[in-house]
Amino acid sequence: MPETIRERLKRRVNRALTGGLVIMLGLWLAIWVFANPPGWSSGWKERQAFTPRENLILGPYLAVMLLASLIWLFVITPMRCPRCSKSFGYFFSMRASGYMPTPPGLPSLDKCPNCGVSLDEPL
Repeated sequence: MPETIRERLKRRVNRALTGGLVIMLGLWLAIWVFANPPGWSSGWKERQAFTPRENLILGPYLAVMLLASLIWLFVITPMRCPRCSKSFGYFFSMRASGYMPTPPGLPSLDKCPNCGVSLDEPL
């Protein structure tokens, strides 16, 4: 049975969310290693605050990792219609693939907002 546009959209959303999760887990692991380097006997429990030098290192690192995860979600993995090649948009993709519920009062998402092709049509 051929794949539908909705199935492909769901697969792309899976890939985008997994990539964002991997980036955020990498961020968490790097912060944990930075704040509690291997070989230290004391860690978070005895530590009150980062030194100014550590803040100068950690602040830009956090900003870069947050920016990387946002770029991954919104720029690198755009969800596009295979017919008109226009972007669906992040929230449309999340709602149409079933990861985000459609709020009450809004119509269900059954077609591309740009060209009107049905999302349940085979590719």
